[in-house]
Amino acid sequence: MNSLQKDLEQIDEHLLCGDSLVDSQFLQEVQTNLIDWQNKDKQAKELEKELKEKSLELEKIEAVLGGFPGFEGLADNTGAQVILKEKNKETLTEKLSLFEKQRKEKEELEQQLVIKKSGLGLLTAFYELTPAEEEEIAKKEELKRKLEDEQKKDSQVDTLRRDIISDKLKSAQIFIVSGLVAVVAGIIIGLVFHPVSYVVSLFGAIAGFYGFSQAKKQKAALAEIEKRLSTAGQSDSLKKELEKVTADLSTVYQRFGASDSQQFAALKRGFVLVNNEITIIEAKIRDRTDQFSPEEEEELRSQLKESTDYLQNILALTGCNSVNDFNEKLKKFSEHINSKENIRREIENLKNRVDKLFSMMREIEKAICEKLHLELVGREAIGKAETLIKEFEVKLTRKKELTIRIETNKKNYQERLAGRSMVDIAATAEEYKAQDGNEHDIEDEEDLELKLKELNEERLDIAKKITGLESGISNRFKDLRDIATIEEELELVTQQIKQYEEILEALDLAKNMLSESFEELQNSFGPILNNNVGSILKKITRGKYSDVGVAENYSITIKDDTQWDRELEFFSNGTLDQVYFALRLGIIGLAYDSDIKLPLILDDTFVQYDDERLASVLEYLLEYAEQHQVLLFTCHRREAEILQGKEFNYINI
Repeated sequence: MNSLQKDLEQIDEHLLCGDSLVDSQFLQEVQTNLIDWQNKDKQAKELEKELKEKSLELEKIEAVLGGFPGFEGLADNTGAQVILKEKNKETLTEKLSLFEKQRKEKEELEQQLVIKKSGLGLLTAFYELTPAEEEEIAKKEELKRKLEDEQKKDSQVDTLRRDIISDKLKSAQIFIVSGLVAVVAGIIIGLVFHPVSYVVSLFGAIAGFYGFSQAKKQKAALAEIEKRLSTAGQSDSLKKELEKVTADLSTVYQRFGASDSQQFAALKRGFVLVNNEITIIEAKIRDRTDQFSPEEEEELRSQLKESTDYLQNILALTGCNSVNDFNEKLKKFSEHINSKENIRREIENLKNRVDKLFSMMREIEKAICEKLHLELVGREAIGKAETLIKEFEVKLTRKKELTIRIETNKKNYQERLAGRSMVDIAATAEEYKAQDGNEHDIEDEEDLELKLKELNEERLDIAKKITGLESGISNRFKDLRDIATIEEELELVTQQIKQYEEILEALDLAKNMLSESFEELQNSFGPILNNNVGSILKKITRGKYSDVGVAENYSITIKDDTQWDRELEFFSNGTLDQVYFALRLGIIGLAYDSDIKLPLILDDTFVQYDDERLASVLEYLLEYAEQHQVLLFTCHRREAEILQGKEFNYINI
């Protein structure tokens, strides 16, 4: 007993850690810290391994990015700028092409103008013809007609009389011939047949004499009429005035290359036609001149050069062959850059986690060293702590064994000494000394102590495993929310889902009602819309198209000349513009009451219209403007030229 007690005291001396005596609880706390440190050390090594893999992956990406020279220093908006510059380049090129086209058209029109003006010849004199001079010519022509009418006024009556006298003279001559024939016939018949026939000769002589007297009379009258006709209109004043007017007109007509008034009027009509063509050509030339100025062309070329230089610099910097090549490479470069940034963020996150683990491990090391009174740091301190823990475990096990043996011996001694006197105890002691039976008891005690030691070791292993599992569970679920919070959020989400389902049901109901209302509205207003659009289209196409069908989705079909329903893709862009113009006005007519007179504002709406379509739609707008105010904004002159002579208000801004 004394030997066991002495061994126990020695073990307690070795179990002293500072001022505290190491016990199972102390050892379990240190083991828990140690296991926690080991788990964190394992996690840190795994993170360091992953960090190394990510670093290698980052190096590979950086190596790949090395194959994109010039891309690294580009601004973030370079891709958008390249697209914008390329689009701007295309737009500017198109504008310059249009400008070149307009310039060529202008040159062609100028050539046509020169040809037209050179073809005028003597007609150019009409440019000098003033309204006052034209009015003077008209007055002289009127005066000439009046003088000629006065000259012919008396001669017309005498001419009529001359015709009558000529007829009477012819009748008298007929009487003379008839009388002579009767005289000759009467004489011949009287000589041959009967003397009574001489009476016929007598009547023939009378008729011939009457005819002769009348012929003489009519000849005298005819001579007098002829004399009067020959001297008619020979008044000196009238003649001189007529000659002067005729000479003045002849001088004027000669200046214009005409011989009389009819030829002058014909030449003037020809001049007006040619001059109208010249005016139209000049208007077209002005229109093309106004659309593009040299300053604007220079500005466009400057912008085009700027965009081209920018693109060429970017392509040269990045070694790309084209903008498409640049965009493809930029897309791949951006993907690699994004991957690089993601990996960098992951590396940074891994480093933070490793640093955090190291910080926690240092705190654990500090706690272990404080408990075990170690002055070492790092893994050396942990190694020393593991050694001490094992030594403490052995000593504690030995202490428990000794304690059990001491308690067992005490118990055995108490049982054996119970109810016995000192004399009996002494006699028994002598017997035990003399016998070897105590070896069997000792062997039993040693077996028990060995078994106890095994059980303690098993218990310690289980405690280590439990501590490790608890630490792992704690680390795994430390960032997760608890079940109560999740259940509350789940209930809240369930309520929200229920509310959204109610809203969705209400929306579905509203949608169905709106669909029904829309369908009913289409059924009632569809035919009216078709009629309105067809009526407008008929007017602006001069009756070419009038049968229009507008479907529920506002797709449009039109019957062509063959009465086939055609989709809009079948027609030209000009016709499409006419159809959509008619559709918009048709919808406006349905949307607002006829009593509401809303203004119609149009801004260069008819750019794609040719002159014929433009004239038709402007004619319709003049009719539409009788009930509504129409404001038409345009940068062209042809609208004003077509509306010339119509009643409209023109404002040049």
